Amino acid sequence: MKENRASEKIMSDISMLIGLLGHPPKPEAFAEHSQALGAFIEQLSKIDIHYTRKENQLFPVLEAHQ
Repeated sequence: MKENRASEKIMSDISMLIGLLGHPPKPEAFAEHSQALGAFIEQLSKIDIHYTRKENQLFPVLEAHQ
């Protein structure tokens, strides 16, 4: 559950940052925030490990009960 909360925090931070870019995104705002956005996306990509681990733990149990 801690990992889920951490992923929610990352998504919230990304959403806030995207809001700072403007609608439509302004090139100068993107240039200013691109490193932070890249760091958040890198963190978000690591979440895949969490869900792969859950899949590997949960699916065998579910399949055994079919």
